[in-house]
Amino acid sequence: MIDYSCSYSKGVLYRLLLLMVVATGLLVFGAQQINQLYFENQLTSVGLIINGTIFGLFLLGMVKIIITLLQYQAEEKALCSFALAMDSGVYQPAEDIDPKRIIHR
Repeated sequence: MIDYSCSYSKGVLYRLLLLMVVATGLLVFGAQQINQLYFENQLTSVGLIINGTIFGLFLLGMVKIIITLLQYQAEEKALCSFALAMDSGVYQPAEDIDPKRIIHR
């Protein structure tokens, strides 16, 4: 029997969550310096627009990564279920798998 690990994406999501908690802590710890650097010492509003756009794109990218990892986690679970059914000798191993999953197609 092969040992199937179906939690790779879950581990990545946990690490990403831990990284976000640490980053939030650093932002709170250095809030005064960030405020002084990015908001108080701006000569024009162009810097705020550029920095805001960069930060917005970063957040959109992080949301996309999280959504993709959640979708990957569902695919991973379906693949693990299929592999376990194959090992146990089930005649139709894709029978109990959601038809939206890639392994079912």
